[in-house]
Amino acid sequence: MKSRTSFFNPGVAKNLLRRCWPVWAAYLAFLLLLWPIASLQRVQDYSDTLNRVNVLDYIMATIGESMVVIAFFAAIVTVMLMYSYLYNNRGCGMMNSLPLTRTTLFFTAWLTGLVPLLLCDLLAAALCLPFVAGSYLSLRILGLLLLVTLFSNIAFYGFAVFCAMLTGSILILPLVYAVLNFAVIVAEMATRFVLSKLLFGMSADGSSLSWLSPPAAMMTAWQVRETADGAVFVSGLGIVALYAAAGLVFTALALLLYRRRPMECATDTVAFPILKPLFKYCMAFGCGVLLTSLAHDALLGNQWTGLHAAGLTVLFVLIGSLIGYFSAEMLIRKTVKVFHGTWRGWLIFAAASVLVLGLTEADVLGWEKRQPKAEEIESIRLDRTEYREAESIRQILALQENIVAHKAYHETSWRERELPVVTSRMELSFELRGGKELRRSYTVCCAGAELENEASDMAEYQRVMNLPEALRYRSVSEVEVKPENVMYFEASYSYYDPETDSYYGGSVRFSPEEAVDFYQNALLSDLANNAVGRRFLYDDGKLPRETNVRLSLELYDREKVQKGSAPYEKLHEWFTITVYEDNTAILAWLREHSDREIRIGERTDFIHADY
Repeated sequence: MKSRTSFFNPGVAKNLLRRCWPVWAAYLAFLLLLWPIASLQRVQDYSDTLNRVNVLDYIMATIGESMVVIAFFAAIVTVMLMYSYLYNNRGCGMMNSLPLTRTTLFFTAWLTGLVPLLLCDLLAAALCLPFVAGSYLSLRILGLLLLVTLFSNIAFYGFAVFCAMLTGSILILPLVYAVLNFAVIVAEMATRFVLSKLLFGMSADGSSLSWLSPPAAMMTAWQVRETADGAVFVSGLGIVALYAAAGLVFTALALLLYRRRPMECATDTVAFPILKPLFKYCMAFGCGVLLTSLAHDALLGNQWTGLHAAGLTVLFVLIGSLIGYFSAEMLIRKTVKVFHGTWRGWLIFAAASVLVLGLTEADVLGWEKRQPKAEEIESIRLDRTEYREAESIRQILALQENIVAHKAYHETSWRERELPVVTSRMELSFELRGGKELRRSYTVCCAGAELENEASDMAEYQRVMNLPEALRYRSVSEVEVKPENVMYFEASYSYYDPETDSYYGGSVRFSPEEAVDFYQNALLSDLANNAVGRRFLYDDGKLPRETNVRLSLELYDREKVQKGSAPYEKLHEWFTITVYEDNTAILAWLREHSDREIRIGERTDFIHADY
């Protein structure tokens, strides 16, 4: 009779279940507390104030983000128990002496750990069905919550099994798991920070590789939104499903590693000898960029610029890489006596780091001066304002070119400048035809006599911020201005008492009909004269005096939100308007509709910029 190869051994599975059942019991307890028990409590507490239909939909949908976090921890704890025999010589030898193939051992542990987690998810969902039957919870939301939990378990469990094959130490395994889950996003942020100290215009913010950090990406993707009529929209399940598919791919990779894993590596930090140099250099790189980021922020407060910042960056990278490299060597050798005969590797890394950082500071690739052509640009976003007109784009490109040309001036330390000093952070984002995006970030400075120079970069920056297209973008509402869309319209008055050095005042609430009249006959009238929506970066001696009035207007298109006909951010507008002396139409409207005193040029506690 032919022998048959099985991928699952019931005897091994029973042994694992008998030893590890408390883990799944604890996981199930978490689910019961978060799902049926919490739902019952909420229904009892709020049944008199909330509608019975979909009363729990929003609350249960938001739990999806928490389930990603719970699955993240549940996966690594389960994997550590399922494959614990790999991390001590006695257990490893005993398991591999059984008449079972490595494939059988691998899948037995894999299924025994994952299936109970998934069954706990199904049980918790089943216990929530009475709330569906009672019309407190919709079956759609419960199904989405169940799916995001199942997919999260599969995603993290598969990746945790892959991490388990990389090390021979059960203490190192959770560290490897955590580092690899977040390494990319942390390394990118730290690297961006280092590059921002070397490349003029490099932004330290933002991330283009966050999708390589599954927990952060999955939690960001899971979005819950509630409309005015109580309907709940959930997005992001497709992204979580992709990570679940990736978890299965990592399971296949883990099997390949398991088949080739040297079982004598139990208790070793790195299971495969070929990975040891990679581990040391990754530690050197990671510690180098992280120490640089922390040192600049915590110790120096980002007070150094130009060549001083570049020199300190190189120094901190070398110190950090030294710490990281020899820490990895200690972990691999399990001793602190690692400094004899092991310097060559770090010296090679240090020389390469100095060369790369030096070439970056010199901008040998011309990154700092690289600029898209006007005809390639679809739009430019400058400090939350979008520009699309050809003349606006031309002026922004000219401003950027001048700022780069005056790099030495803008990178001068504030200690070396003539007082007073004004600085402003300029964030540029170019959306190119074809969908590509180009980002730049500059600290624009102006000091001393330059503050009176109308041709300075700061003056041109302020003019660009107040181009007619920019004023229209910040003042014209995308929400149709009609009474049913007006949520709130109020004028706040502030009066300064010099004797007590304090402010007093009040506010006047206007009706939705008055809000429509104000928008159409006052705000748009002053906008035609380029007197609304302005932003002032500094006082060039020509600024209009502000009044003691600030207006707040909120618009919300309930009808379109309920229909889901446009993104939420397109259907909600909030305007905060500081009134200036040249807002003639707005001032006339306020005097006609309110008897409050309007003062011009008085000290005020309001913000000196619109929006």
